[in-house]
Amino acid sequence: MGELSQDKIARYVRMIESERETLTEMAERVASGETLVAICTGWDIPYGRFAAWLSADGRRSDVYEAARKIRADALADETLKIADDKNDDVDHQLRALRIKARQWVAAKWDRDRYGEALDVRVAVVDVRGALEEARGRLVAVVPQGEADGGGDI
Repeated sequence: MGELSQDKIARYVRMIESERETLTEMAERVASGETLVAICTGWDIPYGRFAAWLSADGRRSDVYEAARKIRADALADETLKIADDKNDDVDHQLRALRIKARQWVAAKWDRDRYGEALDVRVAVVDVRGALEEARGRLVAVVPQGEADGGGDI
């Protein structure tokens, strides 16, 4: 990887100094379907630094995540449009792939609304009663000296 040019760094500094405008434009473009990489390329600023700047502050990160959730809604809407397409010339496997890709991304970007629901249930079983019953049966069949730990059982 080459070093960053002074011009690129200067543009990046100007972008983060204009935080409100930068976040507003970034959110609008992400919600409209552009990737953060494409946005940074268009602005000619370093993606890695910009992504780190977004992540470093909870409020900035929340703006980005909210934009991705809006985009997830658009992706869900697109799946319906693709599925309802009446054009029989469209390859059905390609159509299914396009739908699955959008469903997957929407589920990653907005797990609460589009992700798979996981039902994790843990059953707690109290086995103390069963152990006491087993000990009682053991005492009844094993001679007295062996039942209290003197034997190999």
